[in-house]
Amino acid sequence: MLPFLARDIGRPLRVLAVGAHPDDVEIGAGGVLLELVRSVPDVHIDVLVLTGTDGRAEEARKSAAAFLAGVEHTVEVHDLPDGRLPAAWLQAKNLLDGIPVRYPETMAALEAPIAIANRYARIGQGDAAKQAVRKAIQTYQGLIQRDTTSAYTPLYRWSIVRCYGLLGDDQGLLREVDEMVRRDMGHPITAQALLQGARIAHQTKQDDRARVYLQNYVVNYPTSPILADVKKQLARIPARGTGTKTGS
Repeated sequence: MLPFLARDIGRPLRVLAVGAHPDDVEIGAGGVLLELVRSVPDVHIDVLVLTGTDGRAEEARKSAAAFLAGVEHTVEVHDLPDGRLPAAWLQAKNLLDGIPVRYPETMAALEAPIAIANRYARIGQGDAAKQAVRKAIQTYQGLIQRDTTSAYTPLYRWSIVRCYGLLGDDQGLLREVDEMVRRDMGHPITAQALLQGARIAHQTKQDDRARVYLQNYVVNYPTSPILADVKKQLARIPARGTGTKTGS
């Protein structure tokens, strides 16, 4: 993902690094941050830390100043209880909920809404997980409407595809893949959407639709390393007339 971001977003890169503790960012992502500072012009890096006393907050700021010398950066340290984050889940969730609005053009904005849903699913709260996924869809749709020219817009649409997959909403997923076909063809993430759409369309007996997705893949991603496999999948699709076509 790093080469894609540095090359393709068409504007200064903004990165959000999130850590539970003041030293987590340096330990978990220090190498990536140093490479960004070295190789990406005009990068802006925000550091968000969920826990930390006053002393450790100062430690985080000094560490960021050393790691990120020469680039614009911010450090925000919150005082959630260290070692007891599960007990402060609602406060942590509120911080994660705010990421897409405060830091829209970051990978964290893509992952935070789904991370909240996955956390509910892991602790067996299925209804809350589904509600969180539906809220995530609304969040991504809002980000698209907020700036339709953003280079992240195809990624927001792909996140919506992922959400419909989590909900088991095949038709919602296929509608969003169709939207990516219309608006984002040629983008690397649309290649993944086409394969996902073809799989779901075939499973739901919409083979004409699956064929169109795979044909679009072959035409628009001729240098893909899996092109031969996609062509084999296309050859296995039954004869035309067995399903629903997509608007391409």
